[in-house]
Amino acid sequence: MDKVGLIFRNPDGSFRVGPIPLLGGPFESASDYFKSWARVNSLPSSKITADYNRDFPDRISRLAAHLSSYDRGPFPIFHPDFANHNLLVNDQYDLIGVIDWGGSLTLPREFIQLFPMDLQSLHEIFWKNGPFDGPRARERQANVEAWQMQYISCIKEEETRLGRSDDLSGKIGGIGSQLMETLLMFERRNQNPLGRLLDVFEETLVEV
Repeated sequence: MDKVGLIFRNPDGSFRVGPIPLLGGPFESASDYFKSWARVNSLPSSKITADYNRDFPDRISRLAAHLSSYDRGPFPIFHPDFANHNLLVNDQYDLIGVIDWGGSLTLPREFIQLFPMDLQSLHEIFWKNGPFDGPRARERQANVEAWQMQYISCIKEEETRLGRSDDLSGKIGGIGSQLMETLLMFERRNQNPLGRLLDVFEETLVEV
């Protein structure tokens, strides 16, 4: 799609991209979307739950032009609840469909580089060497990372079969998608100091 927005079904059965509740749009660029997100989430009524996250939306606004490698699209369809409970498989466990597309949006490409919900994990900057670190946490993280690698391997196989580039498999779970996850975490009133990942991202900009 050529715009960021919420997907609507037209009376004739076709689809269109329209405004996102509260945010507005549709947006012609990823940076415009990020700036609108930051503006709405900076309002006094927004879901800010910790002082150390209070400047997070402002930092997103300042970095808006750098958050997506595809500022002018195209913008893929993002499933807001992409997890095992919405996947249909046959008796051989072949994937045959994905259900529950209500509330789907077209979003910056980095959003589809997120792992499915069942395979997501926090960036180590939020927990490593902290109070939640320990042998069990590291074992759990190692298990999740093994499943993530299997998932990436399956995507690579499909890219090869279709003769496509590794644009998804090569970037899934990278810093770009992790930043998109922090936006979702902020909306869910997550208590982690989300700005830490922005610090990491800004360091990569300086290196470039």
